[in-house]
This record gives sequence, structure tokens and C-alpha cells, in this order.
Amino acid sequence: MENSSLRILIVSNEALNPASSNGRTMMKMLSGIPADNIASFCLRGNNDSGTCSQCYIVSDRDALQAVLNPRAFSKQRHLRTKYENERSDDRPENKDLPTLGEKKIQRNCKNMVIRDLIWRTYRWWTKEFETFVRTFSPNVLLFQAGDAPFMFRISIRIAKKFKLPVVVFNTENYVLKKFMYSSVTRQTIWHWILKRRLQKAYNSMDKIANCFVYATDYLRQEYSKIYHCQSHTIYGATDMPLLEEIPHDGFVVSYIGNLGVGRHKPLMDVAHVIEEISPDAKLRIFGNFPSDSIKNEVCAIPSVEYQGIIPYDKVKQEMQKSDLLLHCESKDELQDLIAAFSTKISDSLASGIPFLVYADRNFPFVKYLEEHGAAFVAESPSELKEILRNCMESDSFRKKNVKAARALSEANHNTLRNSEKMINILINTAEHMK
Repeated sequence: MENSSLRILIVSNEALNPASSNGRTMMKMLSGIPADNIASFCLRGNNDSGTCSQCYIVSDRDALQAVLNPRAFSKQRHLRTKYENERSDDRPENKDLPTLGEKKIQRNCKNMVIRDLIWRTYRWWTKEFETFVRTFSPNVLLFQAGDAPFMFRISIRIAKKFKLPVVVFNTENYVLKKFMYSSVTRQTIWHWILKRRLQKAYNSMDKIANCFVYATDYLRQEYSKIYHCQSHTIYGATDMPLLEEIPHDGFVVSYIGNLGVGRHKPLMDVAHVIEEISPDAKLRIFGNFPSDSIKNEVCAIPSVEYQGIIPYDKVKQEMQKSDLLLHCESKDELQDLIAAFSTKISDSLASGIPFLVYADRNFPFVKYLEEHGAAFVAESPSELKEILRNCMESDSFRKKNVKAARALSEANHNTLRNSEKMINILINTAEHMK
């Protein structure tokens, strides 16, 4: 089967869109497939990337409306084509969870269980939706797994009804963790129900899926201890070119990315160490702090220059103005984020800008980077101080890991190579249905 014969139906939370990390990841994996050969069913996002011919969007709010007001739901347009780049006025913002009036429902286990019940009524599953799938005529279903049991059930139902083979792409370990979310600190009846439903949905998917693709070797190894479906590893890919450093004043360490999940704590460590070493050195931080109090606490450190949020297309320029790119994780989040592999890691490895990681060495991604000599790794302020001082004093020391980082990027994070691997998996799956 040729690439042009492959017709992929994606089932995922987010549309193929570079605005989100999940959207970018999926776009890069399918970069060798024509847009006319890709369609998707998703819960949120805009089909404006030009990489998907048509996108059927049903938000959480829509699913709730289908239960409470079927007539109003039936009047909405859910199908978007690649030619409709603007979001029409009749589409609501696709929030993570349903809203009732102006009050947003909090993301907790109880509400996630209720959300699951709403979706499992299948009131949103209409003749229009079936016509969308039948007209597109896919020959393989690609499911991006997450924390919602109903998404597994929807994928299984589509696969069975339209007799489609299934490939599952998984970047998370919700099924394996003791507690699904960091906000959960003890077992409750709602958490038990939610996790039990997710485990049962994963078990059902394991029985009907043709193969699973995991985002890291760690995830693949951990899941393989319990589930025995054929599996592969494809790391997150990047299109980041080799960058030339732009001359700038002082020594600059840049952190660009998510500032949640306790990352402000290690960032403060880094800022304090930089301040101790040199008054001319700076820690530039790009992103959105989870609260003003945390932002004020971090920005009170003299070495910090907070730059706010920047769009992804501006990231390259800011990376070029850096002497070190920084990624960090809080030790307090080790159990919750044990399987984390930030998209910024792939970008940093490819950029040619020296890369520093400040995190516990028990994180699998840290072991991965250290094993390949692709980054500076520190897990204590004293170790961090030594690395930073050496980088400031010696340009050759600062750049000593760049060659290995680029080699690792080319081997495991190359968009073209990873896309070919995923496409081959999809073609083989389409040709050899169970």
C-alpha cells in the first residue's frame, strides 16, 4: 500500500494544530500524508493547520447539550474542512469541561466521572457523524490515548461499526499511576470509579487494537509488563533547525514552556544560583505562571527576567539569544510526572544551543539524556552551581554536549524519520487487519 492509499481517521482530544503540543506532535507524525487522506474526530481546536481534510468537532459542551437540548444540538455544524480556517460564530470555545451558564465546572474526579457518563449516552452520535465517517471511508483508525475512558469507548465503537483496524498512540501513564492527577492525594470513591473505568477501557482497547505506539521507551516497557499487544516507540519529533547564536549582553539562561506542576520551585533554585555566580547573568522565563503570587515570588529574584508568553513561531529567535536552554522538573512531582517528556526537550536537542536539565535523576527522561551525553544534568544546587560556573568561564565546556545532542535528535527525534516509521506502522496495520 502506498502513502496515497492510506486514509486515516484520528480520534483525539485536540485537532491537528500547531498551537498545542499534542496537535504539533500528531501533525509531525503524519507529515508525509496528504491532507486529503486525513480526517479527525476531536473535542476541541480549530481545523486551520491545512494538514487535515475534515474535522468533526464535538465539545464537552456539545455533548451535554445533546442530552439536555437535542434540538439545539442538531442545529449546530460540527464538520469543519481544511478550507474553513476561521471559527464560525455558532461554535463555542471548546473548553476542557462543560460549562453551565457562566460557571466553569472544575476538573476533578467527580466531574470527570459525570463527564464520562454524559459522553457515554452517545446522544451526540448522529447520522451526520456516521455519514462523515462513511463518506471519508478510512482504512485505519489512529487513537491518541489520554485520561478520558469515553474516548477509548468511542474509538472502539467506531472501529467495530466501520470494521477498522486500530493503532493507539500513547504519551501518558494515567492507567499505571496510583493517583491519576497530582491534585489527588488519597483514594476517593470518585477517583476509584474514574480509574477503574479507564483501566477497563484500556483493557478493552488492548484486546481489539492492532498495535500501540508509545512516546518513550520507558512508557513502552512499563505498559508491556501488563499489556501484551504489539508495541513500538516513537519519540516526539522536531523541525527545529540548527540555530546560530545571536550576540547578546551577559550570560543568558532561558526557560521557555509550561510553568505549572511545581516548576517554579526548581526555577527559583536556578535563579538563586545564577545570582550567586554573576550579577550580569540572567534567567529569562517565558510562559504563564499558574498564579500571580507564584509569579511575584519568582520575579522578586534579581536574576529573573520574566518575558511572558510568546507564540511558538517566536521561540527560535529567543533560543538564539541564549547561552543555555533550561528544562526543569520539581522533585515533588516525580511520581506524578515520571513518564513526562516535554516537547521542548526535542526542540532543545536539535537547536545546537547547549542544554541544561535541572531535575531528579530518577526521571526517565533525565536518564535518557544523560545516557546519551546530550545535556548537562544537575539535581542539586551545588551541582548546578558548578555546571553554571564552568559554562560561564569556558565556551568549549558550555558547548561540549552539543554534538551528542544533535546526534540524538537526528536518531530519535527527526520529523521525517519518525513520520516514516509511523506511516509504515499505519500501512502495515491497514494491510493486515485482525
